[in-house]
Parts: sequence; C-alpha cells; structure tokens
Amino acid sequence: MTLAACPAPDDELLPVGSGLDAADVLEVEPNDEAYQALGTIAPPLVLGGTMSSCGGDGSFAGSDVDRFSFSVAEPTALSLRLDVVGGDLDLRLYDPSGDLMADQDTAGVDGEQVDLSIGPSAEYGVELRCWLGDQPEWRLRFGAGS
Repeated sequence: MTLAACPAPDDELLPVGSGLDAADVLEVEPNDEAYQALGTIAPPLVLGGTMSSCGGDGSFAGSDVDRFSFSVAEPTALSLRLDVVGGDLDLRLYDPSGDLMADQDTAGVDGEQVDLSIGPSAEYGVELRCWLGDQPEWRLRFGAGS
C-alpha cells in the first residue's frame, strides 16, 4: 500500500474515549479547497479527522469541508463507511472527471456508507461536509466491498 498522506503520530492513532476506530492516517489541514492526496490505497484503511466548524440554519455555509483524493492499483470493490461522534456529516464521492458519483446525506448521526467498484490508475475524490455538530470527530473506513 502506498500512502502519500502523513501518517498519524503514534499518540494520535487511538481516539480518546470516542468509541471510533483507530486511524491509520489523519487529515492534514488545509484541505477545504485542495484535495489531500492519499495516493494508491488498498483496503483496509482508516482515515481520521475532526471538523472545526459545521453549517447551520439549513445551510453548509461556514462549514468545514475535508477533501481527499485516492486511487487503487487494480479493479477494486470498495465499501466506504463514515462514522461520526458529535455531529452529522455528509459523504460525497467524485469520479476521475470530477463528476459526483455518490452523495450520502442521511439525516442524523448514524453515519454514511457507499459501496462501489472502481478501476485502477484513476484518481477519485472524497468530500466530507459538516451539517451539524460541535467539532465532531470522524473516521472514514475504506474496506473491501462485495
């Protein structure tokens, strides 16, 4: 597995009392506009972070947005699972052309999930947006799909 992102320091791999999985890689700000490159990934991989601000009044205005790009080495069935503590985040997935492939915005704090098959040698984009919460902590799990 090749990861271009910065690995998490050992003392930050385990969340403190959140009940979330340990993170293999932590987000690096700023990643609101430009994508944080994860490079070529192979599941399982757990990406972790915290949203600094959330939207309000029925809008994403002022919300922290975390963006990541990744590719796979061979055709892969993926399951992307977003787990959140302390808020409601939405998950979007973009194809190599930048077109929206999936928009998971289930109301509530149960998390989001996308299952898909993707091809190699192409860069995909993932976007997390904070709808509600006070600096919610999140984990995005890249798992093997079926």
